[in-house]
Formats: sequence, C-alpha cells, structure tokens
Amino acid sequence: MKKSLPIPSIDPDRIKTEIDNYKYVCYSIVAFEKIFTQTISAKTNQGKKLKTSPNNVISPSETITPDLVMEVNAKNHDGYRATNEIKAWLPNDKKRWVDVVEQLKKYDDDLDEWEFLSNKKHDIMFTTDPVFTSDFKKYIEQPNIDNKLKIDRNFAIMESMLKERAINTIFIRKFSGALTDKKLDETLTSGISLPLYNILEDIEKLKFYDSKPPDIYMMMIMWDLIFPKFVNSRQKQRDLADNKTVELTITVEQIQERLSKFAPESNQNCIEKSWIRSALGGFENMKIAEESKMNIEESTDESQANAEKFTIKYRKHTEKTLEWLLKKTQKSEPPETVSKSDESLDHFLKNNEDKDNSA
Repeated sequence: MKKSLPIPSIDPDRIKTEIDNYKYVCYSIVAFEKIFTQTISAKTNQGKKLKTSPNNVISPSETITPDLVMEVNAKNHDGYRATNEIKAWLPNDKKRWVDVVEQLKKYDDDLDEWEFLSNKKHDIMFTTDPVFTSDFKKYIEQPNIDNKLKIDRNFAIMESMLKERAINTIFIRKFSGALTDKKLDETLTSGISLPLYNILEDIEKLKFYDSKPPDIYMMMIMWDLIFPKFVNSRQKQRDLADNKTVELTITVEQIQERLSKFAPESNQNCIEKSWIRSALGGFENMKIAEESKMNIEESTDESQANAEKFTIKYRKHTEKTLEWLLKKTQKSEPPETVSKSDESLDHFLKNNEDKDNSA
C-alpha cells in the first residue's frame, strides 16, 4: 500500500479548518433534515442517487447525488421536491466558482428516480457560509455568465452558520431566491435557530457524507470509535487500564463495516475503502499500524484470504485525539517526503465537485 503522510504535518491550523469544513456539511445536513421534516413533513435522503435526462447540458443520462434530497407526497404540499448542495467553503479564485455553478446546473433538469411523483418542477438550493452568499449571488447573476449555466428552476441561496453562545445553535436562513412551497419559503426567509442539543443525537450519528473527509478526521473517528471495539479480551482491557499498548488485528473491510454506522442511513455504502487505506497510511507513517496479508489458513472464508489486514498498536492517551494525532504527525516523516500542500483546502471543494462523477 502506498504510504501517504496527511497534510497536517505541514500546517495543523489548515487541517483543523478542513475538519471544521467537513463537519459543517454534516451539521447542515442534519439541520435541514430537521427543518424540512418539521415544516412540511418532507422525507429527506442524504446522497440520494438521481438520474439526469439525455438533455442535461452538463451530465446527460448520468447518476448524480445531491447532498440532500427532499420530497413530499403529492397529497401534501402539492408534491414539493428539492435538492440542496452544501459547501462550507469556496475558493478565493472566483474563476473556479464556475465549477460550483456547473454542479448546480446538473440539478436543473427533469430528474428521475424520485420516490414520489409530482407534476411540479423541483427547487434547487445552494447552502454555504454567510461569508460567501452575497458574492456568490452576484457571481451567478452576472450578465456575462454562460447562458447554458443559467438556472431555470426556482433557485435559492441558503445560509448556514454555527453560533457559539451560552447555548450553541446552528442558524439556517434563505439569503436570496424563492421556493415554490409558500410555508417553507416564509419559514426560511425569517430564519431558524436550532439548538445543537436538539439535534445532538443525529449529529453524533452522522460523521460522514459522500465526499472524502480529511485523513486526520478519519483517523480520529477510527481511533476513538472503531479501534476500541476490537479490544476484545479482558487482558487487553486490563493492559489499557494500566496505560499499556495493545495490538489489535483488523481488516479494512471490518473498519468499513463499522464506519458505515456513521454514514447516512440512505447511503451507508458511501464510505470507500480508499478513504480507510489513506487514513491507515497515516497511522503507518506514525509507526502505529503495520500492514500484512491474511494467510489462507487464518480465514475460513476463502474470499477473505487476501483481505487487507493491519496490526494496530493501540493505547489510551490523555490529550484530545486531534491534538495527539497532530503531534504524532509532526514527528513522523521529514517534510521533504510530503507533497506540497499550498492547495490543501482546495481538495475539500474538489471532493464535493467530483462526487457526482464517482457515484
């Protein structure tokens, strides 16, 4: 397996921003689900696969996966439907915003594979941080934008932001545009503040969506929530209590199966093995993990004979896992072995832009 040192060995602050950006999308998905369910009794699907028509100007006859799809049975709210694409961050170079518009334009089509039939056209939403909403509105409304990129359906730009106060809340508001459902439009125009404690259970369940997370984020989840599940003997439990290191034997497939519990219920297969391999590569560079091939005699299942097996040197630590991992990363391999990361934040947006093509 090709070893790759995660980006934070170069810039810890930047990787923390990348993690915050990834969590922003997860939080926003949960918040919108709550709002749509309570306001118009919508059924929501995270990463639902929809099919474009042959006339789609960007991706004809292809499968696309908006971050969130909302549908209401035709008996209620006239069969309202909508897609919502969520991005925490937009690149400084506004010339690259055309990629975002192209992604939104994919949804401006007679899409197929909806659960509920409706005679009405669906709405298209784009959600981002309030820092970007005004400039993005100006960008998408500029007169010289390519005509084929102009969105014909109802289009609304939404704001989502985390407010840290005595009671932490996530605030959702419609910044511009119009939604065809009057009740939903009025509610989102006024804005809604959701206390995090009201959606905490859902937030804890959703750690991933269908875009690759930063390696260190994946490593955090694996260390805190996955590896402890493999401490399966009393001796190892006693060793951990005595602050000793224990060796755990685990396969990529086992990790993937357990991580799927933190993926959207409607898209639990979104976690790719390549994400896990990349994170394990970071642990290898830290000398915490070592890969080995599973021997045939070790497995009663022939299909598992060549499974990717790892030995993990696991122990408890007193620091927050993120800070501990960042320190370990700094001590792993020399900087010259790491690829340049001047565009490290760009991968976050690119992963979101490319996810439809990899569906």
